[in-house]
Amino acid sequence: MSDYLQQITEGKSGLAKLIAKIPGLGDFVERNDLRAADKLLRQTLAQRVEDERRRVNDLQQQMLSGPGLLLLDDMERAQTQLGTFADSIRTASYGYAGLFDKVKKDSDELTKLYEYDNQLFEHVQEVDAALDAVQAAIDEGQGLQAAVRAFNSTARTAMDAFRRREEAMTSQ
Repeated sequence: MSDYLQQITEGKSGLAKLIAKIPGLGDFVERNDLRAADKLLRQTLAQRVEDERRRVNDLQQQMLSGPGLLLLDDMERAQTQLGTFADSIRTASYGYAGLFDKVKKDSDELTKLYEYDNQLFEHVQEVDAALDAVQAAIDEGQGLQAAVRAFNSTARTAMDAFRRREEAMTSQ
């Protein structure tokens, strides 16, 4: 995964870099760069989660026969969690504060938010591993119930991690 903040700051023109050095505007430009990087990061993250959701559809098709049929509801619940996770990522606040808000997000807070969002990729990797386990259980014909249960737990954990992001933003 690439560092979106670095891409944004390195891709600026000479004039934009000069404007960023003007007292009073530098912090404003830095905050906007952080918000833009976070937006790109979350768009990528949401796309990865959507890719995993499509993978769940494929696994559900494979489960339509045999004992996997009884576990389709569990897979659907986890897929719904992933959908909520992707939608939450896609529509989350970028850390903007209104002109007259008492609490302003400074660059340090926005950096922490960006780093937190970057860590959400770990949860997507865990979802991917859980789906690998479901696929392996389907292929081997055993352990499917445990694999689906673990996938459900992993999807729930990912959504919980995102909820903690929201709590961190609103507790300031």
